[in-house]
Amino acid sequence: VIGLLLEMVLALAVFGMAALFFPILKKEDEGLALGYVATRTLEGVLIAAGTVSAALMLTLSKGFGPDTTAAGVGPVADVLFAAREWTYWLGPMAVFSVSALILNWLLYRSRVVPTWISIWGFIGGMLLLASAVLEMFGQALGWWQAVFTVPIGVNEMVLAIWLIVKGFDMSHLEAERTVDRPLVGV
Repeated sequence: VIGLLLEMVLALAVFGMAALFFPILKKEDEGLALGYVATRTLEGVLIAAGTVSAALMLTLSKGFGPDTTAAGVGPVADVLFAAREWTYWLGPMAVFSVSALILNWLLYRSRVVPTWISIWGFIGGMLLLASAVLEMFGQALGWWQAVFTVPIGVNEMVLAIWLIVKGFDMSHLEAERTVDRPLVGV
């Protein structure tokens, strides 16, 4: 139950991160920034759906014990487990990967964080997307899963620490805005 509650906190955090990043990202490209918000929103919805399927599996297991075959709930449990897996592959894996690609492209273009962080995040997003697609097509990656997922995971932590310690460097966006804006009254 605690795990389910933590997953719901994760879903809410995903929504919150999209809302917090949007004002910064829209200064670079409002359309892509909206795409980032949309993908993070879809990811949060899929995380919540996976959490609901896990809650239903938990409820089902409490009512029937380990022998679900005699009770006739085996197929229901199988469907709930499949729903849980698919929401995981689609949400935190595939959709998150797309949002990471959008985010890191916008961070790279806007230069509000060091370029090495955004390039690292972009590569990590591509690796995670490849991993998600392979898993959706039934390719068990085994220990290779770590090779595909660790880069974006560590990048997310480094980006978070960078933003806590240094914040966004808005000077590049401000400089571009003053160059693009015509002088009034001249």
